[in-house]
Amino acid sequence: MFATCIHAENTQGIHFNPLTPILVDGMVNGLRDNNKIILEEFPKIYLKKYYVGCLTGRKNPIVLVKRIGGLGDCIWTLPLIKKFALMGAEVWTLTLGKDIPLFKNNPYVTKSFGLETFNFKDIEKVDFIFDLFLSVENNASAEYTDAFDIPFKWAFNTEAEKELIKGNIFLTDKEIETAKEMLKGNEVLAYCIDSSNPKRTYPHIKAVIERLKSVFNGKIMLLGGSTFDYSDDKVLNLTGRMDLRTYFALISLSKAVLCSDSGNLHIASQFNIPCVGLFSTVKSTERCKYYDNVKAIDSPEPCAPCLKLGEYCGKNGQCMNAIKIDEIISAVKGCI
Repeated sequence: MFATCIHAENTQGIHFNPLTPILVDGMVNGLRDNNKIILEEFPKIYLKKYYVGCLTGRKNPIVLVKRIGGLGDCIWTLPLIKKFALMGAEVWTLTLGKDIPLFKNNPYVTKSFGLETFNFKDIEKVDFIFDLFLSVENNASAEYTDAFDIPFKWAFNTEAEKELIKGNIFLTDKEIETAKEMLKGNEVLAYCIDSSNPKRTYPHIKAVIERLKSVFNGKIMLLGGSTFDYSDDKVLNLTGRMDLRTYFALISLSKAVLCSDSGNLHIASQFNIPCVGLFSTVKSTERCKYYDNVKAIDSPEPCAPCLKLGEYCGKNGQCMNAIKIDEIISAVKGCI
């Protein structure tokens, strides 16, 4: 059953019980004081629908699940979406427009919207809003729980409901056949060479490719949003812009996946593909604690993980550079 969590009484703030579950979105510019979140410059219409929580006694409520972030962040909404749908809710999603293809063919999603073109008047049709600034993977994090005096295992019990975590990207037969045609009958090991942040990207790409060719009998499939110049008979270079659904299908057909801490790791996990993940700024134990298909390699640098990205890193991302190629290849061999 859905349960009412909080009421938006006015535009000056939202009051909630310390034991009441709540997720706080990055759109909120304010502070916490005596169980009160002060909102500034927040759409008034948003407040009419409660901010976060659920509805008791409402038959088939319409729930808007909002997650603005990277693709991996959006993937972490999928188990929660499934749970809401199985509980009888009609689920709508609100993400950046580029991430809408993630929800295609998903039987648990009724409508998907992109933030860039979303009409906030449509919120009048919604019974409840879930703003997942903090995703399911963070729901047991002490720092977030302590900050808001709340239990984060409220909506999704990851220990008891692990079966909901994977298998939430739904491919069509045509999408799979298109990917198979691109592979031309080859068994492939996917090497996803980039990430959303250069400080999470392993710098020695060509050296890794050379070593991978020596341990894998099939072809090394290179994937990435940016075109990477590399040509070899044992390499299937598919880097560059690609339809996201085709990208999903290619990973689903891979023998194993090698990637940095990125959406690629989450995609591989949805299809339960063996994966080696390279970590620098984020703890692998937090990112992969529900992914038993992932072999994580953490940077040995003393300052890692620092959670600092981009220009905030004073060492120019040397944490990724510190990961040894021998360790990467050893982990890959264990997956193939």
